[in-house]
Amino acid sequence: MAHVDLLPVLRAHNPSAAPAFYRTDVHMTQEGAAAAAQALASAALPLLGGKGPVAGESLSEPSVP
Repeated sequence: MAHVDLLPVLRAHNPSAAPAFYRTDVHMTQEGAAAAAQALASAALPLLGGKGPVAGESLSEPSVP
């Protein structure tokens, strides 16, 4: 089963810019969640066959009037 190890991603996150976790609990900050999401997306795209259409874009070729 495919998996993504987020430990290196979160350790490499620059805490001086913005910490990956809140100081008072185990929840990720917005910056930590974004770093984790980027790592997951980068690992998932090849498994899913690449990038799909962007929300709001048509799957078919645009018609020319």
